[in-house]
Amino acid sequence: MTSPQERIRPFEARDLDALLALRDRCFDGLDLDRERVRREWAFDRNPARVDGVPSAWIAELDGEIVGTYGMLPALVAIDGRPTPAICGVDFCVDERMRGRGLGRRLTGAMVETAGSNFRFITSPTAATTALMQERGAGVVDAAAEGALFARPGSPPTESNPPGITTRELSAFGSECDAFADRLAQHHRFVTVRHADYLQWRYREDPYIAHVTFGAFTTAGNLRGLGVLTLSPTEPQAYLGELTTEPGDTDAARALLVALTTAAHERGLEAIFALERRPTIQPQLVECGFQPVPTGAPEPVLLLRDGEAAPSDWFFTPGDGDFLFRIGSAG
Repeated sequence: MTSPQERIRPFEARDLDALLALRDRCFDGLDLDRERVRREWAFDRNPARVDGVPSAWIAELDGEIVGTYGMLPALVAIDGRPTPAICGVDFCVDERMRGRGLGRRLTGAMVETAGSNFRFITSPTAATTALMQERGAGVVDAAAEGALFARPGSPPTESNPPGITTRELSAFGSECDAFADRLAQHHRFVTVRHADYLQWRYREDPYIAHVTFGAFTTAGNLRGLGVLTLSPTEPQAYLGELTTEPGDTDAARALLVALTTAAHERGLEAIFALERRPTIQPQLVECGFQPVPTGAPEPVLLLRDGEAAPSDWFFTPGDGDFLFRIGSAG
């Protein structure tokens, strides 16, 4: 009697049907047609995709796919320098195969992937968090920071600070590239929000609608970006972006007024925000948001061949897979 043959290998295009079948076994209510479209957008059309870096690692037993760890491409500025990065997503192991160490080996393959040295997970399970911590990842304790806020969809009572105007954006241009470059100088780790990323993330999303705003000076210079992400299943929305340079509370306030106005105009019942910055949290409260004591995700991050302090990481829900999971089983 021969022993089962296990191996961890990169995902190939021919694996798609078997990978979807695995995910269908692991997640109730998965819509396979939607999953195909989501994967094509999230991985194949992602502007941060690097040729030669696989979109996932596969665990195979006697030729059958029994586990996977997806790798969403990202471009992260590390100390101001754009660097290819990976957001771990879509982790699952067939229930029959659990307890054999496949998850640990898949995590090891993801961490050691060539062509990138920054790893992060933005909606981890306890199991994936533990596996990343084994590799030296740090955990952002968002719950302890009181970083999740909620607000009813009532109209705002605040007005724009003087000298700032907001307008809804139908496209993203060079002003976004310049803003992204300035933002990168203020944070050790920050997703590069160039125009092509914003276009892909918020305009080309096949299933989730986003309303985008820019905050501008009277001279027309971009000071901040705000995104209202609409849930396709509930009358509520999420702040996918509330991005300004550190300390620019006027731009943040102007964006909050625009975003909450847009939510009210759409008849939404609730708005949620994930916000760690101590300078911006009071702005949320003044604009009608209240802290939610439980339920905040706790992202993890890992710098391969180096150290990454969670406090050095500026992220928003749009950076990873927080919002990919709205309205899907993914």
